Amino acid sequence: MLVARILSPEDFGIYAISFFILLIANILRESGISSYIVKEKELSQTKIDTCFVILMSVSFITFIVITLTAGRIADFYAEPQLKLVLQILAVNILISSFGSINTAQLHRALRFKGIAISSIVSNISGSVATILLAVYLGGPEVLALGALITTVTYPIFLYFLEREFLEWKVRFKFKLREARSIFSYSKFVLASTLIFELANSLAQMIIGKTHSMSQVGLYNRAVTTGGLLNKLLTEGLSPVITPFFSSINRAQENLTSPYYTLTNIFNYISWPFFTFVFFHSNEIITLIFGEQWKSAGIFLQIICIDRILGTFAPMFDPVFLGLGKAKQLMNLNLCLNTLKICVIVSTIHYGIDIMLLAVSTSIPLLGSIVRVWLLAQNNLITYKGIFIANSRPFVVAISIAICLNLFKESSDFDIIELVLSALLCFFIFLVFLINSELLKIIRTLMEKKA
Repeated sequence: MLVARILSPEDFGIYAISFFILLIANILRESGISSYIVKEKELSQTKIDTCFVILMSVSFITFIVITLTAGRIADFYAEPQLKLVLQILAVNILISSFGSINTAQLHRALRFKGIAISSIVSNISGSVATILLAVYLGGPEVLALGALITTVTYPIFLYFLEREFLEWKVRFKFKLREARSIFSYSKFVLASTLIFELANSLAQMIIGKTHSMSQVGLYNRAVTTGGLLNKLLTEGLSPVITPFFSSINRAQENLTSPYYTLTNIFNYISWPFFTFVFFHSNEIITLIFGEQWKSAGIFLQIICIDRILGTFAPMFDPVFLGLGKAKQLMNLNLCLNTLKICVIVSTIHYGIDIMLLAVSTSIPLLGSIVRVWLLAQNNLITYKGIFIANSRPFVVAISIAICLNLFKESSDFDIIELVLSALLCFFIFLVFLINSELLKIIRTLMEKKA
């Protein structure tokens, strides 16, 4: 928030392009190994050592490639500042490898406290450093340096907090037989994740080339704001959901009831949230980032549509990974994201708004339909059951939309109107909370705590 008020949309656009390239490199570096460690039934020391050797080898190769090609990428986008930003971010690839194995082992053991604390502390460290650097230096490089500080501090705090559990030591031992076993599973996770991120970030890459870095920055801030709840829920729950459903599957217990509960809770929170953000996109963008970012409001509305239409079967990816169905997941993501790329390419000449609207309506809706069908085919849900699980969240979202449409008076920024709208939404949320699945869980947790 503070950094966005100091730096320009162009600075964030340059960093967004660089971060996407780093993201692809990190996916290649990780190669699906963390998911393999979480799901593997018999995890030996030799397998862990082999995983580490693979991680370090791929990390070093990707680091060299990005460092050497940074100049050419900067020339492609006609942005000289891209080169230094990419070279700084490339260091992340080497450093993050040291924490990957430990994090995966903790996920496997369902020990999330140390991971959460380390993540919070490292993110705070990186954020503070970024703010200070932005004030005194400025430019997109400060965003890369802040990310580097976050990456450096995370494995240090993690090892300090979980050193009694993490008995594994760094050992460069490689077994070809174990490597084949690892890649027989992880290759599907790698392909699925890679295709997913390519499709998600392609729009920004095209906007950066065909329009400007400022437009990339505006769209990136809208994505960041729209992804706030996903960061709190999806990123917070995803590491927990995969091992949780994996453990239930290994124990051959019923998976239907936990998934219905997950769907009800997730959408009971996310759909009202995105409905509220849709009606107050300009005010929220202005309040968080400042007046210079107001043009991102239309992008945020499109992203809210995407988030709502795409979550009729929430947390599908981590659930399917927990069930060991990485190949089916890869095939689904391959089809959906290939279609998404086709829609982006075929609509970009109509303008950014039309392209994003086409992508954010057709692909999420189709994806939700296919995911529900796959869950039913795997006997995880029934169509009636998923309809019932989504019915109350849907009614809440519609009620909020009707009230906000009647209540909202103008498109100008008005903090009082924004606060009153938020209170109205919260009141509607509480009304429907009575006798809901979410309230039952809250009561259970409070009783256990007492």
